[in-house]
Amino acid sequence: MAVRRPLWASVALLAAAACGPTTTKPPVTLPPKVSLAPLPSETVATGFDATVEVVGCAKVKRVWLTVGPASGFDAVTLVDQDGGGTTNTLRVEANYIDYQKLGVPAPLPLYAHATCDSGKQGDSLEESTLFMPAKEVLAGPLPFGANFWVDRDWVHQADATLLTCNGASFDKVAHDKTVKASVSLPFQCGGDVDLTFGLDGNRYALKPAVGVAGFTAAMQQTMYVSEPDFAMVQIVAPATGPLVALGVSGGTSGILYQLRSYDTSTGNLVAMAPESDQTPGGRLAVNRLGQTVFPGYKSATGSDFVDVGIELYDMAAGKGNLVADRAFGQIKVDQLSVTRIPTISFDEFADVAYIAEITDPSHVWACSAVDDLLCTDGGGGKKWRSPDLVGGVTSVTRTKHALVAYGPRVAYFLNPTTGALITSADAPIQPKGSLLFVAVVDGADGSTYLLAMGTDGEGNLLPGVKETLIYDRPNEPVADYLTGTDGFIVDVDKSGRAWLWGYALTPLLMAADYRAAIAR
Repeated sequence: MAVRRPLWASVALLAAAACGPTTTKPPVTLPPKVSLAPLPSETVATGFDATVEVVGCAKVKRVWLTVGPASGFDAVTLVDQDGGGTTNTLRVEANYIDYQKLGVPAPLPLYAHATCDSGKQGDSLEESTLFMPAKEVLAGPLPFGANFWVDRDWVHQADATLLTCNGASFDKVAHDKTVKASVSLPFQCGGDVDLTFGLDGNRYALKPAVGVAGFTAAMQQTMYVSEPDFAMVQIVAPATGPLVALGVSGGTSGILYQLRSYDTSTGNLVAMAPESDQTPGGRLAVNRLGQTVFPGYKSATGSDFVDVGIELYDMAAGKGNLVADRAFGQIKVDQLSVTRIPTISFDEFADVAYIAEITDPSHVWACSAVDDLLCTDGGGGKKWRSPDLVGGVTSVTRTKHALVAYGPRVAYFLNPTTGALITSADAPIQPKGSLLFVAVVDGADGSTYLLAMGTDGEGNLLPGVKETLIYDRPNEPVADYLTGTDGFIVDVDKSGRAWLWGYALTPLLMAADYRAAIAR
């Protein structure tokens, strides 16, 4: 008897007979998914860690990190690791980076890559950071107040300590963040306090219009001066003799400036000079003879010219004599400029004075500060006059190794001996974007630091240095660090190293180190 098969079974058998033997397709293997954890927009450090996640490998054969072609060059491998797992930490040391190609700081468009044992490879999307190599990072928050300074007494770099202005005290802080010693201040210490490292070995904290407190390297207070009829604005501390202060006679309501000197041990007044009709045009200095040099200018209302010069004073105990009033000559100023003060700076011995005109184009004049001669073409006191300096030069700073004339938007290096331009007149140094140059700092080892800050919508400077340009010799740049953060407080130690303080405290490398990195 015949057995009837179900219709669907007959159809299946016919189909099998028509197609031949059955086969199984191999599974499709996808490339691994590789992701690079987000990096900070900028990194100032000795190196950094990159976290790479690999998903989709039965076994990871290799993980590596490259600087991608977005840097303007072919992709370059930074770190290469055999094996790995789902999460991998790749350490990028500062010396792995090619600064000759990328510069200092180095823009790093980074990509992570991984291969499986199967041979499949995956690549991440780009993550970028701007890397500024540094000597070390002292992680914050540190016991800092409104400001900090690198102490000047350490013998070896490892011994360097920091001074911080914190409320009603000055603290000496070690690298491990411990407070080594403190000294109480008779006033609240804020960002307006100026610290002077005296040539006598003491430190002097000046709070403008309030007073000055002195203390030793061991943080023991030596003196305090505060006079209601004398609003101090500057001090100078020579190696021997009294502390000399410049202030407004009559207090904050006064109009005439005056020099007074004080015993550095007691704070007692030892000499008072007559009032001067001169307006400060630079920092006080002490010349070879121990005389206090007061640079400034005198102008008539509405005049296009100011009389620029120096007054010399003997501020020893019981004196306060005006020794000489040396007029360098008249300099034309810009009546439309907000700032009309022609600045005067000096060489190391206050033998030569350097003056910047407040005009555009401007000129820098070098004048004898020891000869009683006019600083004019026929007066005998002029050493040189610079070529045209275009762009609004307002200041000039003489360091040990350089002479820098600068304004808010331009800077020039000049030969201190001849006044010749080292920076091209057609291409002055300029800060990035809308930043303004605010200071030139001597690096002591031949380096120079140009610092720039930002402004608010009304032209007021915002706190924090936003751009730090580093030169290892005049007009020879080695680094240009433009930060995207709120900026840093910057100080330079006695060896020539710059220290940046934001959230963390970071001593940078020496300018010579950056030179070696970009030249190799």
